[in-house]
Amino acid sequence: RLLTENAHDMISRHAPDPDHTILYVSPACRRMLGYDPEELIGRPAEVLVHPEERREVRESVDRQIRAGGESFTVQHRMLRKDGTAIWIENVGRMIYTPDGTFHELHCAVRDITERMRAEEAMRVSEEKFRSVVESSPVGMHLYRLEDDGRLILIGANPAADRMLGIKHADLTGQTIIEAFPNLASTG
Repeated sequence: RLLTENAHDMISRHAPDPDHTILYVSPACRRMLGYDPEELIGRPAEVLVHPEERREVRESVDRQIRAGGESFTVQHRMLRKDGTAIWIENVGRMIYTPDGTFHELHCAVRDITERMRAEEAMRVSEEKFRSVVESSPVGMHLYRLEDDGRLILIGANPAADRMLGIKHADLTGQTIIEAFPNLASTG
């Protein structure tokens, strides 16, 4: 209990009823969601799930329980007491009685909002880079450097295809020497 009470992640226990009623929630819910634990005890778990994702999350968890699954990991948004949304990763563990009856659900919830923001920023950055490369009038090859020093062609932009009069897609995955054998003879 001492570990649960002091964990950075929010820990919770849920009843086996259809609403997965909250039986216990650790004090981390104050920091993460703005609720005192007592405010959540007895409430359906889905009140914390973002409305746009409630059905999907419920179906996913219930599917795991029906299948007799032992655990699940799901990422979704939760609502803080003030109504703002955060991204969380919920690692759940189903507890069964010796006869196989679903007894309780235990969850560890981690706030991954910053990680999701960073991933989104990376995705946007990659899209911008890809757009610049694809629309550039300058021919560009993209290579991956292997541990053994070989350069592997991983792509080229349309300008490179036009300039060299070839389809680089046919050469993807080849070393630079395999793709362009004439380079080997020039030293």
